[in-house]
Parts: sequence; C-alpha cells; structure tokens
Amino acid sequence: MTYVITEPCIGVKDASCVDVCPVDCIHTTDEDQQYYINPETCIDCAACETVCPVNAIFFEDDTPEQWKDYVDINADWFKTHEVGTGFRAPFVVWFGRRPTTGGCSCGLKPAASAARADGFNSQRLGRPFLTTIGATLILFMPAIGTVNS
Repeated sequence: MTYVITEPCIGVKDASCVDVCPVDCIHTTDEDQQYYINPETCIDCAACETVCPVNAIFFEDDTPEQWKDYVDINADWFKTHEVGTGFRAPFVVWFGRRPTTGGCSCGLKPAASAARADGFNSQRLGRPFLTTIGATLILFMPAIGTVNS
C-alpha cells in the first residue's frame, strides 16, 4: 500500500509534503500541475498527509471514490519520469531499549503508525519523533538535506 496525491493538489503544488517525506518519494516537474508519490518508495508513514494544506493526500485504500484513478496516475507518472533514488537521512540522537510503557524521559511518545511487514514503524512530522526497530527505541531528528544512494 501507499499514499496517493489526488485532484486537490492540481494547481496548488505546495511543497510541504516534499519537505517532510523521510524517503524522498514525492516528485514533480515544472510542467506538471501536481506532485506524485512513488508507490515503490513510499513507506506509508503518513507524514505527507498531515501537512497537506488542501487535503489531497490519502492512504491508497482510503482514497475517495471520485479520485481512485489517482492511484494509477501517481504510479504511472514514475514509469515515464527518471527520479533519483535518494533518501533523507535522519539524524539519530538517542537509542536504547524500548520501554514497556509509552514514552521516555524526553516526553516524546512512540509513533502510533501501524507496523510494516519488515517491523519498521515510523512517523515523521518535521519534528523529533520516536520509533522502534525490533526492541530498540530510536529518537530521530528532522533531516537536513538528502543523501543519494
């Protein structure tokens, strides 16, 4: 599953979603009227959905019926456009054993997003957040710049 950018983005192209995406999966060109999410790169973190000023971003299964065709429109865009394989490198400032009850002394709570099949849990909102990988609790800080692989 992936997130999808739909019709309300057309003509707006606010880049807030691009700024918060931890895996750099949102792209466009100067000629395009909207942004597109690469379904092969999206990690379903929902960071883009929360910052979209026109509510154009939906989880694939939750896309309103009148905009279901945007699932294919987003995927098809990446079949005809070359994009980098970069990712935003988060700055890890702390890690340790996951507490048995939520949060840590810093006051942040673990991300509430559902666990992916590979066990990675993430939620990135442009501010520090906690996530888990296995039994390890990791505090991520917002990325500065990108790292290309």
